[in-house]
Amino acid sequence: MISEEVFNDLCKSEPHLKLQPSETKLRTYTGELISILGTVQLRVAYTEKHFDLKAEVVVDKCKLIISLTFPI
Repeated sequence: MISEEVFNDLCKSEPHLKLQPSETKLRTYTGELISILGTVQLRVAYTEKHFDLKAEVVVDKCKLIISLTFPI
């Protein structure tokens, strides 16, 4: 899950990123729905390995549980 703000920042350096429709439903721990803009495919590097991961892009700013750098 990444915020719309993070997605927009990524798009500045990686204009090929495209937001796709998402059918995912997310809720907070209190049960409130989280508004999702869509999903994006990201190329993520961790140590020597690379992974293609989908990230849900949410409207609100969200605090990251872990901090990652997305080299695409």
